[in-house]
Amino acid sequence: MESKRKTLPITMGDINDKNINILRKLNFDTLPVKYSTGLYMKIATQYTQFSKLAFYNDIVIGAYTVRLEDYKEQMHAYILTFVVLEPYRKYGIGRQMMNHLEKELAEKSEAKGIYLHMHVVNQVGQKFYLSCGFEVDERLDNYYTDLEEPHCLILRKEVKREAKLVENE
Repeated sequence: MESKRKTLPITMGDINDKNINILRKLNFDTLPVKYSTGLYMKIATQYTQFSKLAFYNDIVIGAYTVRLEDYKEQMHAYILTFVVLEPYRKYGIGRQMMNHLEKELAEKSEAKGIYLHMHVVNQVGQKFYLSCGFEVDERLDNYYTDLEEPHCLILRKEVKREAKLVENE
């Protein structure tokens, strides 16, 4: 009989030029794609509003980096990276991070949706995003130039907003 692991409570913190190397190390250890110094500088200076580190007991255990951009003629949040360290997976960390991101986007942006590119061989990642309500929007063949299996999927979901009450005049 499989037992369900408890959810570990996390706190979210900002990414900035003082802690960008922590993000860089986290991504290096968990992602198949290695990103340029230029991208990390943009994350630390231009993509800070919706990019966060996840902490458990004051230890960085996850992060996501997001920028706002047009996708199919509508404003969307594009997830550049979304990672949780291996020992902390299956404790609800990713779900808490996604919930935090969605809440922030709904409250502080005009984004209509969230989307990302997902390597076709990343079955664990696909399962996670699909369980969070993402759907496969399209497949791009030969997207990655430095991976053996170069294809990716674009996963997308709508940003849910609470209905705003309109006051009577």
